[in-house]
Amino acid sequence: MLDGSEENLKNDTQNKLCGLTIDDIMPITDASIVANAKSNYYIVGNLSQARNTTNKFAVYTKDLWFNNNGKTLEEFKNWLLNNNIVTYYLLATPQYILLNDNLQEQLETIYNKLLSYQGQTNISQENNDLAFNIKAKAVYDLNKLVERVTTLEESQSL
Repeated sequence: MLDGSEENLKNDTQNKLCGLTIDDIMPITDASIVANAKSNYYIVGNLSQARNTTNKFAVYTKDLWFNNNGKTLEEFKNWLLNNNIVTYYLLATPQYILLNDNLQEQLETIYNKLLSYQGQTNISQENNDLAFNIKAKAVYDLNKLVERVTTLEESQSL
């Protein structure tokens, strides 16, 4: 979480981004790669997108770069005091955290009841404090289901 107290905040050479170096971040060296990262205020993009779009941020080498929206470094730090940025990113060394039995049971219940369809499935959460990953696979093609229901409805109307 960034709150404006970071000593290593810096501007880029074009003065369009504010950023900081993160020692434990997975380094990205290709500016065209969009890293697997999330933030509460910003949308991840590549370095060029972050420079040119006010709501974008990027991970490049070991730095997180945020579009400063025309703010100086001091203005950006002051903005952070009232608008803490929470950012999730890939760690250079993954951490595996064991879940307690209660949480593990809850996740297994969700996983066993989770329905997904080919194409698009929307999954959301109400807890904004924790990032989550859910693996799901389509067990039935929704288009086939629609075809079967339509065929069944047509046969019943005869």
